[in-house]
Amino acid sequence: MSGDYQIIKILEEKNVSNGSYYCIAKCKICGNEKKILPSDFIRQSNIHSFRNCGESVLKEEIGRRYGDLIITEYIGCKSNNHKYKAKCMVCNREKEVWIKDIKKGHGIKHKNCSELLPKNNITKRLRNIWSKMVDRCTNKNNAKYHCYGGRGIKTNYINFIDFYDDMFESYIAHVEIHGEKETTLDRINVNGDYIKDNLRWATWETQFNNTRRLKTIKIIYPDGKIEIAKNISKYARDNKLDTSSIYDCLNKHIKSYRSLKFEYI
Repeated sequence: MSGDYQIIKILEEKNVSNGSYYCIAKCKICGNEKKILPSDFIRQSNIHSFRNCGESVLKEEIGRRYGDLIITEYIGCKSNNHKYKAKCMVCNREKEVWIKDIKKGHGIKHKNCSELLPKNNITKRLRNIWSKMVDRCTNKNNAKYHCYGGRGIKTNYINFIDFYDDMFESYIAHVEIHGEKETTLDRINVNGDYIKDNLRWATWETQFNNTRRLKTIKIIYPDGKIEIAKNISKYARDNKLDTSSIYDCLNKHIKSYRSLKFEYI
């Protein structure tokens, strides 16, 4: 009689003195074990508790919703904790969950789906871009808040997972053509919000030419010579310099670049 039967598994058979024997059976759902006689097993009488507990768990949890998750499939049990497959009702991603965790409210929100994203440099950079975008729009202590949130610029990307889903493919396409350093987040309408229809990936030159006003810069050479430039990207291109590094100087992230200092006028 060894083997699997519906939701129970026969673990072993044991002989008794009169020549008969009994079985040790285990419920696949809750892990409980019980002694049963072969005759009882055939009639499915004394193992009703096994069958009943399994049906109870399945009927109660399959299709039940916890936050943004809906339980779709039973997987198994370990240490009296049941594992299920669940689907996010917002983005349709699937993941495995422990029933005790989600009943406590752990990992039941759509935003938790970002935990399923690849752990690589692309995800890390996109998260960094998203985080800075949200901070500019919502954090009054951000140095650039007056140019964004202070002007009424908003974003509907409160959750990183939504930003990732909308912008990932276009990001990859832009990087393949222009490279990572020349891939920046740009609003098509500089007075508009950070929303999908108003966002694109652009080079530094494209973004600079799309600002509210072009800024003239001053270049200070090591010998004290000063040069004025009205187009940063053109200056960088003519002198074979990295545009993003020039902006790092202008924004005070670094003091100089190739012994040159850059200042807005």
